[in-house]
Amino acid sequence: MKLAYFNGFTIKATNSFMQRYNLLKCLYALPLCFILNQASAQELIKNGSFNSTTANWTTACTSVEAQYYETTYGGTSSTNHVAEVDDESCFYQTVCVLPGMNYTFNMNASRRTGNGTAPNPVTTHIKIEGLNTANTVVGAALVDMDFSRTNTSFSLTPVTGIPTFNVPLGTIVKLKISLTDNTTGYATLGMIVDDISLTFTTPPKMVSADTICQNVNQTFTVSNLPASGITYNWSFGTNATPATSTASNPSVSWSTIGLQQVRCILSNGSCDVDTVLKNVYIGNNPVTPTVTSPIKYCVGDVASPLTATGTGLQWYTSSSGGTASSTPPTPSTATSGNTTYYVSQKSGNCESPLAAITVEVHDNASAAFTYDIHYGCDVDSVVFNNLSVGGGNYEWSFGDNTGSTLQTVSHIYTAKSIFNVMLKNKGDYCRDSVSQSLDLQHPLHAAFNYSKDTICQNQTINFTNTSTATTQNNIAPKYFWDFGDGNTDTTQNPSHTFVKAGIFTVKFAVENFVPCSDTAMHIVYVDTIPSINMDYGDSLICQGKAIQMNVGYESIGNTGVRWDFGDGTIITGRTAVQHAYDSAGIYTVKVTATYRICPDTTASTQVKVKPYPRMDLGRDTAMCPNAGPIVLADFRNASNPDVKWIWNTGDSTYKILVAQPGLYYATATLDGCSVSDSVDVRRDCYINIPNSFTPNGDGTNDYFFPRQFLSKSVEAFRMQIFNRWGQSIFETTSVNGRGWDGKFNNVDQPTGVYIYMIDVVIAGTAPEHYQGNVTLLR
Repeated sequence: MKLAYFNGFTIKATNSFMQRYNLLKCLYALPLCFILNQASAQELIKNGSFNSTTANWTTACTSVEAQYYETTYGGTSSTNHVAEVDDESCFYQTVCVLPGMNYTFNMNASRRTGNGTAPNPVTTHIKIEGLNTANTVVGAALVDMDFSRTNTSFSLTPVTGIPTFNVPLGTIVKLKISLTDNTTGYATLGMIVDDISLTFTTPPKMVSADTICQNVNQTFTVSNLPASGITYNWSFGTNATPATSTASNPSVSWSTIGLQQVRCILSNGSCDVDTVLKNVYIGNNPVTPTVTSPIKYCVGDVASPLTATGTGLQWYTSSSGGTASSTPPTPSTATSGNTTYYVSQKSGNCESPLAAITVEVHDNASAAFTYDIHYGCDVDSVVFNNLSVGGGNYEWSFGDNTGSTLQTVSHIYTAKSIFNVMLKNKGDYCRDSVSQSLDLQHPLHAAFNYSKDTICQNQTINFTNTSTATTQNNIAPKYFWDFGDGNTDTTQNPSHTFVKAGIFTVKFAVENFVPCSDTAMHIVYVDTIPSINMDYGDSLICQGKAIQMNVGYESIGNTGVRWDFGDGTIITGRTAVQHAYDSAGIYTVKVTATYRICPDTTASTQVKVKPYPRMDLGRDTAMCPNAGPIVLADFRNASNPDVKWIWNTGDSTYKILVAQPGLYYATATLDGCSVSDSVDVRRDCYINIPNSFTPNGDGTNDYFFPRQFLSKSVEAFRMQIFNRWGQSIFETTSVNGRGWDGKFNNVDQPTGVYIYMIDVVIAGTAPEHYQGNVTLLR
């Protein structure tokens, strides 16, 4: 039997506890225990290990003796409750059962060998009888047997020879399980029993599929049960239809996915007997596959096999399903017309609704055109001739974001470039298109590059002309630059130094022989030369105290700020910081502002960190108020004239004399840095009272007496011992005696807890009184 100890109490690890523990494991490890089916032996007897002493047991003679531990009867465990069967203590329990089932009865037993020895052999009688609803015995006993024990040392071992028995179908709804003494002549001291259990020989087991499709009915049954005489009470958890049932094989479905626990309480019609559990997983029905529909082809096109997004795809040619194929079909494009196909997803036994895909096959069309160009200075005019066949719906794209739907059309181009002209000829679905390149390049286009777009104040940018302009009649293009800061230039590739900070728009104009002109622009960012300013409080601080610091800097073009406190601590991104140093010393604090273009800038200062004095008043101690004062001192700093002390007593020296117990503390200050320490002086006088003794004659701890008496100081003394009924069993006033030897009237007292009361007067002081428990061990 596994035992757990908590605050002096003994707790047995029962099956129900382990089942709850396993269920918790299942919730956190679903793949490892997907189904929890309680087919293990169901314990029907209550308090069979007597953890609750006499609870659930009824005496058939004088009493139920189940309040003691093994040690009372010769065992070694002082935490395991057991019961005794003798001529005064006999008992029974009534247990609900299912008729038609086989049952197994088990128990452990030992002859009593301590604190009084049972006869050898000692015999106990087991009787198991069937009861009807009126609690009347029905028929012959199902188990009617004796067993004996002759062991001379305490040992709880299984009782063998107990037959497996069947509760017949009929009127039996309960079992009366009785234990009585059957020792020859009966015995006042008898058999010790524990771990009494009654279980199904073959436990009921819930049967169903482990995984169930959402909104699909599933039938549940319980196996290993007789065909009649059982009442069922089913509970199916949340979102179930039905939520409960009393049928023997109910059918149920769930509307939501997830893990569900199914519970069935088995009853004999008079009382509930067993609860069977099973966890099932409600699987999500696959969703309808994602498809593209309609799919269109022209006559003669090469068709591809149909596709859908999903797994376990099933293909059909009818909306009502029928025979499925896992191979996607390939449509025919030999003639025009429409055909519809259907597809679903399937996972296990769960199949999604059908998705429809319509395939349309359409007639063909062709496209063709020619063009004539009429050039101009500002615009060019082009006439397009449509030579298409079939179709009849036209869509022109002139390459300049304009178009037309006329059959034959002319168009004016306002830009000088190469244009991709496209003609589309559309039928009801099939279409054709043709593209031709139209070169109208005699443009005027202003453009330029620059060496940088972001600089620091007083830096230079180089500009490069990349314009397109035509030279005709010996007239070259003209150039004009406006830098946005009040300065201009007319050279082809100028350089310019920006002496002011700011954002400037640089404009560049090109003029040709027409004259026509074009302009290009770009933005230039000029950052200010940065500055930085550090602000802080006192640069002389104590170890562990924080210093406050702030920084101001130029924000234009700034990319961050970084503090370095000289002790390995780095802080970034903050303008106001505080920092405490763990060690004394002189530290250089640096703060750096970083910039995207301009140079980073840094400010620094030194901080001196003063150490705290080290202080030690010593360990906590103890004193007897009548033994004279003791000295408390800070010897570590006693020789340092710069250290100042202040005690909670008001003293200001490095040491004080203490005459009474209490908490004493002092603060030492050196160069403005202070540290404190304390000493707890406890009261410690004359007495050490043991909490147990073993009067077994081995010369060790055979007597109970308060030790370490300063007997020469004791003026009055009295010690009394009481048993658990309040009876005084020992008294002495002598401080020179050996104390209590565990006897009363020269008779050994039993193992147990006793109460002591001690009154003492020491050296004329006030009387002192002590009271407590002492354990006698044998």
